[in-house]
Amino acid sequence: MKKQLLLLLSVILLTSICFAQTEVELAGKPSMKFPHFHFVQNFNGDQKVNLAIDGKLYPAIDNITADVYVVADKSASQWALNNTLLDITSGGKQSFTFSNDSIQQNILQLTAANELIAYNGPGIGVGYDVVIDMDNNGILSSADYIDGGDGAGFYVLHDLAQLGSLPVTTIDWTQTTYLTKRIWYPSNIASMDSLPLIVISHGWTHNYAYYDYIGSHLASYGYIVMSHHNDVSNGGPGGTQLASLSLIANINHLLGNQDTLFSGVLNGKIDHHRMGWMGHSTGGETPVRAYTRLHNNEISSAYFAWGDVKYINSICPVAWLSVTEVNPYSINYHQFIGGADTDVSGMPIDNYTQPMTIYERGTGNKHVMYVHGAGHGVFHNDVSAWEWASGPNLVSRAQLHPLVKGYVLAMSELYCKQNNAGKEFFTRSYSEYRPMNTNDSVVISNECRESQLSGKRVIDDFETNTSLNLSSSSAIVTTNLVNSSEILMKDVDGSFTPGNAANGMTRARFTDSPHCLVVEWNSPGYISYTIPDSLKDFSGYEFLSLRACQRTQHPFNVTLDTSINFMVSFTDEAAKSSSVITALYSPVIQTYQREGGWQNEFCTIRIRLKDFLVNGTQLDLSKIELLQFSFGGTGTSTLGALGIDDIELVKKEMSLATTIKEMQITNENKLFIYPNPFSEKVTIQSGFVLKNASCMVYNLYGQSVKQIDNVSGKSFTISRDNLSNGLYFVQLMQDGKVVGMGKVILVDK
Repeated sequence: MKKQLLLLLSVILLTSICFAQTEVELAGKPSMKFPHFHFVQNFNGDQKVNLAIDGKLYPAIDNITADVYVVADKSASQWALNNTLLDITSGGKQSFTFSNDSIQQNILQLTAANELIAYNGPGIGVGYDVVIDMDNNGILSSADYIDGGDGAGFYVLHDLAQLGSLPVTTIDWTQTTYLTKRIWYPSNIASMDSLPLIVISHGWTHNYAYYDYIGSHLASYGYIVMSHHNDVSNGGPGGTQLASLSLIANINHLLGNQDTLFSGVLNGKIDHHRMGWMGHSTGGETPVRAYTRLHNNEISSAYFAWGDVKYINSICPVAWLSVTEVNPYSINYHQFIGGADTDVSGMPIDNYTQPMTIYERGTGNKHVMYVHGAGHGVFHNDVSAWEWASGPNLVSRAQLHPLVKGYVLAMSELYCKQNNAGKEFFTRSYSEYRPMNTNDSVVISNECRESQLSGKRVIDDFETNTSLNLSSSSAIVTTNLVNSSEILMKDVDGSFTPGNAANGMTRARFTDSPHCLVVEWNSPGYISYTIPDSLKDFSGYEFLSLRACQRTQHPFNVTLDTSINFMVSFTDEAAKSSSVITALYSPVIQTYQREGGWQNEFCTIRIRLKDFLVNGTQLDLSKIELLQFSFGGTGTSTLGALGIDDIELVKKEMSLATTIKEMQITNENKLFIYPNPFSEKVTIQSGFVLKNASCMVYNLYGQSVKQIDNVSGKSFTISRDNLSNGLYFVQLMQDGKVVGMGKVILVDK
């Protein structure tokens, strides 16, 4: 035992020594305007990677000549075991003399386009760290700066529309009409660990064979994909109800018969605790209805619970049902919307055509991609089917499908495999970052909103304190803009013609009640928030996030006929102020100008808070007095009309569905674990009798490293198998709920 404890102390000491250096964002791309550099985490393989550091924020670098390294990404434990710096660029480490004059003086190109490896299979990108070796000793030590450490400093990604490295087998199965399915899986699955399951539901008049391009693509990256025959009856609300039962029945059939289906090739290989559900049209509303049934205990499965579903992706979903029957709750939720769709059109009528009502109900991470020119039918691969499209610049399958494949893959990696390389495809503007080799003629507006459980701070979501002069956080609001108001996003008057303040806001039906702010200007104006004393400390957050849309057919927007930009400013208690223009982060693009009317398309603007500090503004983020949006002034659009919603402070890391970092251990769900530390086996004892529970083991970064199913009784054991020494978290799930948590430490004998 003494040897175990000494080894444990040694590992902790090594980790603390290696990580006494400063962790700071370094990778990104230069900008011509303030803040002069855009710090990001994702780069496509054909993009350059640059470094920047602000000498005003980190004065210790002034007049220091240091070596700069790009190294393979290492975890904390890997750095602790080997802190030697080995540059992997073609030219090797670079020597650079830093200054505290301005951030512009400290910009250095790290790599050329196509220089770094962007794919090593079967994931979507390769992680790297950046190190400024301040003492030039060739090791990571306390004086150094690192972009990385806890997760990669940056990722380089390949073309996500290209097939992965795994050969794929496709096989069909029919038992009864509605127990018919097509399965895609890696051909060498026998040698692999269990893989996430992705389930695809089709719509009315559609076919389960329409989604080969998605199924084969995901399988080539290490997923099992099932597209099933869906009982959609005659469509309508009854179609969604039946189809949701069909989805659950097909998953039950697959899981319950995996030992015999397809000669048992999938037996033990399906990780049903990491499922993604997706569907198209009626099949797009289907998985949300099925999830709601499970969540509300309307139905149950002997094999899985609602907590096993890590994301839902609805493609052009119908929206027949109210919030009581279709509610994404806190699941990670995504929608693809076709701007030229003549079926699920978003028209201002009180009918199934308003899919954004489903999106607005969700409280988890949620994102939307609104594809200009995409019709309803181009999202599947049956070229003989009607495309249901009308409008300018129509998008073909050849243009659209590579994007769908890329984003579905990134989403599956992010939520089913905890791969953060997928995150920035959703948090950054499509106009600023998108998958490699994207067709430049395709225009997309995208929005993203973090989970309500992510620890964010809401400044104004316009759902409470609905008078214009008081925000939902009780900030005092002042403005000199005329015709500003908070509105219900409910346009059902049958026409997209202007005059209605909610024109184009097709996001509320039944009892849904999402609200937003509408503003307009043709001369300089502002809207400002005086922050309450209890909320003035912004220093614990990384981004200011808000979403904005151009108001459909508003005369000012028609006259402007381009994207809209405005200014965001902070002022602290000492009257120090700093401002940025939104163009660097996300311009608010024009709505798709479809014949017969347009609907509003929100874009998320996500501004790094430290950008307000660049070059010594001396702004104090812990004492913010005023947040102001300015319109019509220098560097901004001279006129325009916007909808604005969800003004929030958010953290860098999104709250993922299974991450251990966000979970709190309480007295009620602690586990008795012995011996701890352990070297070979550890016993886990619960405070009550378990029945068909699941045990998940996570590493320090919230990644699942072991899973034990069908746990029953009051105790069980976990063996070390292929686990390395270190700290792990144990989580017990029963009936979709967390029923026990604890920590274990693994050491050598």
